[in-house]
Amino acid sequence: MNPSRPFRLLVSVAGAALLLSCATAGPAGPTTGTPSPAASEPPYIAPPMPEGEAPPPPTALGSEAPPSDDVPNVRPDESGAGPSGDEETDPSEPTPGDPPAETPPVLPPEEPPPPCRYPAHGDVVRSGQVMPPLFWADAKDKDGRDSAFSLEDFHCDPAFDRYNVVAFILGAGWCSACEPYFREVAGQAQAFEREGGLLVWVETEDASYNPIDSAGAYDALRGWLGGTIGYRVGDGATRPLPRALYNSPDVQSFPGAFVVRRSDMRIIADQASADFSLDYPALARENGDGGPVNPDGPDPVGPDPGVCGEEVSEPNDAAGSASPMPRPETVGGICGNDADFYRVDHPGFWSLRLDFQHADGDLDVFVWDTQRDAPAVGLDGQQIGSDSASDGEAFDHFGPSVVMIYGYDGARSPYRLRVDLR
Repeated sequence: MNPSRPFRLLVSVAGAALLLSCATAGPAGPTTGTPSPAASEPPYIAPPMPEGEAPPPPTALGSEAPPSDDVPNVRPDESGAGPSGDEETDPSEPTPGDPPAETPPVLPPEEPPPPCRYPAHGDVVRSGQVMPPLFWADAKDKDGRDSAFSLEDFHCDPAFDRYNVVAFILGAGWCSACEPYFREVAGQAQAFEREGGLLVWVETEDASYNPIDSAGAYDALRGWLGGTIGYRVGDGATRPLPRALYNSPDVQSFPGAFVVRRSDMRIIADQASADFSLDYPALARENGDGGPVNPDGPDPVGPDPGVCGEEVSEPNDAAGSASPMPRPETVGGICGNDADFYRVDHPGFWSLRLDFQHADGDLDVFVWDTQRDAPAVGLDGQQIGSDSASDGEAFDHFGPSVVMIYGYDGARSPYRLRVDLR
């Protein structure tokens, strides 16, 4: 045996024990041998920070750096990714378990309102008929400014929706009675407009009987009307029918007037058929229902012949309630065991005609003596009137009178009554 071998083995065992002792001793004291690279590195010193800027929070060696502003600091469960890494589902989209969303109903497009059409009309301005669609391109307003006016616009344009009627007040430069009448109507102008009435002041001729335009009408009426509301027009500038108002068969004298209802453009009143000045505010108020009134039917003053119907002037079944006789005619009927009474207020001669069908019923007409409460008699002792057996009755008379229509032996029939002044 080699005597040095046990010695070397002992040394090896002791070195292992020594190494084991150093590894478990920790930082109790310096160790011999080669130092670790971490122990040999110099301590970390942070670089100086710019003035006014806070230093970053201290970070332990070996830990991760604080999150950058450019990278969102989101926990994995808030990143929008589910367990499989898919993107989060839009909450507005239905999931397989949700009921199907209701589909809104598809509504048909709204139909535009039907176009407004002016009512069927003739070419004559006459009471009870539709007014022709007249217009004035040179009309003036109350301050003398150009303001074109047309009846077609009045009927169709929503700008005129607040009106129920339009009144045409007719005068002439040579008419001495026109100024007081115009002033009287001007006194009703504000009330008329409040009730839904529009005024059109018409000058038909100048003082020399010549047709006049709207500028001339404004100048002629300025002294009478001042700043009274309403249009000023000259009948010489009326289109498409020049002088249509002057040439109306219902204009027999001046001053005159026509009132036209907007809903159907019928002439519902005229001054020539009235015993006194028209009540313009009442006409506007009474025709303010906003809808057509019998637009395609008979003359609005009463029923057509052949259809028995009471006249609009009822009750007029007694001499004391006799209704004024409107000109040129009225329509009525004897439909019961009564009579109809009318009052003619003309101081001169006049002619009366009563039209009816004798086959429907035999009607008679007489002048009524209100003192005796019986038919009036003439110098010859005969009753003043007509009681023939033909279709219709007619006679002439003069002066203010009350006339009576009745059915012979209880007969009933519709009729049309006309009085012509001479």
